[in-house]
Amino acid sequence: MYRIFEAVLPLVLLAAAASYGQSLADAARDNRQKKDKSAPAAKKVVTTDDISTEAKPDPPKPYKTIGTYGFTPEMWKRAIEGKKKWIAFLEAEKVKFEAQPKLDMKQVALDPQVRKQWEEQGIQRQFASEVPEEKKKLLEMREEARKAGMPSEVWAEQ
Repeated sequence: MYRIFEAVLPLVLLAAAASYGQSLADAARDNRQKKDKSAPAAKKVVTTDDISTEAKPDPPKPYKTIGTYGFTPEMWKRAIEGKKKWIAFLEAEKVKFEAQPKLDMKQVALDPQVRKQWEEQGIQRQFASEVPEEKKKLLEMREEARKAGMPSEVWAEQ
């Protein structure tokens, strides 16, 4: 009898405590109500009526080539020469890319050296795609130098 009493008594006490106690949802609800009462009311709510509907002016347009304002003829000449050298480099990479054979994708996946060649071809492909854009930028740079009043030996194609 004593053994049954030892086993049953804790279970009965546990059940009584559980039924007497507050559920988690009740405790959360009580806590929320206490917070709502103690929280200060909002001073002002901003609505769309409070915001101005006037059109904002457009930001000033940046100078086409950043930092060319106040360039001397020598600076223009160096900038144009630098752009020409960059285009020559891009065109050389384009020629290298077009001369290379196509790689087998199975080999790319299996062989690290072929994978490296494939990655290099990707870089060369990117360079090749930049050539027309860079040529356009060179023409714009020459036109900008001409409009800035630079002598023709600076901006003219030689």
